[in-house]
Amino acid sequence: MAKTTDPAPIIKKILSNETAPSSILVLSEDKIRIDRVITMIAEKFDFQKDGKWTVDLNKIRIKESSESDLKQLAFKSNELSLFSQKKVILIQGIEDITAGKTDLILKILESSPTDNLIIITGTKLKANSRVYKPLKKANTIIKLDPFSSNEMFRWITKEVQDFGLKANKKDLETLTVISEDSADKAYRIIEMLDLYCEDRAITDKSISALFPTEFTAGQFKWLDLIDSKKALQAEKHALNLIKNGGVPFMMVGSLYARYSNYYTISSMLKNGRSNNEIKQHLGVTPWLLNKYISVARNQNPQELKSKLAEILRADSMLKNKSLGTDNIISGLIQRLAK
Repeated sequence: MAKTTDPAPIIKKILSNETAPSSILVLSEDKIRIDRVITMIAEKFDFQKDGKWTVDLNKIRIKESSESDLKQLAFKSNELSLFSQKKVILIQGIEDITAGKTDLILKILESSPTDNLIIITGTKLKANSRVYKPLKKANTIIKLDPFSSNEMFRWITKEVQDFGLKANKKDLETLTVISEDSADKAYRIIEMLDLYCEDRAITDKSISALFPTEFTAGQFKWLDLIDSKKALQAEKHALNLIKNGGVPFMMVGSLYARYSNYYTISSMLKNGRSNNEIKQHLGVTPWLLNKYISVARNQNPQELKSKLAEILRADSMLKNKSLGTDNIISGLIQRLAK
């Protein structure tokens, strides 16, 4: 993929012009962010008003289209319209482009009247693509990188406010976590909360009610407290979780899964592996990887291996009922949070 550049100056430059560009390329993993960039540009140049197209719109999705469909789109882009002098040609899913379709898209870019606006969207496009090069030359490529965890938190905070909802910092952090670095997922979650929260207040209970299988701050806070070496607080939260229906075996399983990741990360870092290699190996989100690395880098593999053995021993004790559940969990937390 192309080298990352800040999209803000490109968007600002496009919006400062008196006339619309003949073509733009918008790349992002998030559909909602693509849609908002398109709306911003389209409304500036009177292609849209109040979120609705005011000109003829011809759209096509690369993966679902044949070469014949693209030839028809090329014809339509040059066809006179009875309703407006200009048109929008929307080509979606550019990441699925093939060699044959590349030629046809280039033909559309080259032959479409300059009054038209050609919008190409997708998740990615290689910098050596023949479609990429003319758009790069025109400086109309807008690449929106995935949000960092802090950027996602700020984006969610603003979305919550725009919906007229209220949420405290803890619940905003929970929304950030369950959104898994996806603005699309975050927006769908906020939409559902907008319908659910009649009092306009997002709480831990409303999040848990709508997304019972997702991460909630309360469920895993005891694990984070262990990582922070706050044994007494971790013990208090864990025992309260058990008192309210938490399953000890599942709790210990979650602990083992987390420490297995720490062990893998610590070992890979010791062997000089990059963060990206670790991310691909574990299959976790960038946000979660950063969180895990901050803990794992402070412990060596041998130390983590010993802690995994402690967790397995506690699991065995739970199965054999050699001690009371509370005592087993408390003792395990004290040993891990040293």
